[in-house]
Amino acid sequence: MDLKINNLKIKADIADTPEKRARGLIFSKKKKNMLFIYSDEKVRKFWMPFVKYPLTLYFINGQKKIMQIEKAIPMTADPLTWKAYKSEKPCKYVLEIPFDFKIKTGNKIIF
Repeated sequence: MDLKINNLKIKADIADTPEKRARGLIFSKKKKNMLFIYSDEKVRKFWMPFVKYPLTLYFINGQKKIMQIEKAIPMTADPLTWKAYKSEKPCKYVLEIPFDFKIKTGNKIIF
């Protein structure tokens, strides 16, 4: 799916079923973007088992406005990396990006 944030165009795989959302980017060796789409808005929690690279998580509300940004690191054998990343407020979408883009809270996403 093609996404647009400000003047930035991003291609993202879509996770819109329970199976796709559960798998996410687990075991993905190739860096890619993924947009998680839910049918409702609620607090979301993500964790990074078997993900091979760091990601930035963008928690997005039903109006497609970025409300929160979290830098996420993959889980390893080190318990210090065993962390869940949770939205502070209910959200309907979560965008995972392994690349460094100049995206800020308050930006709107178009798709």
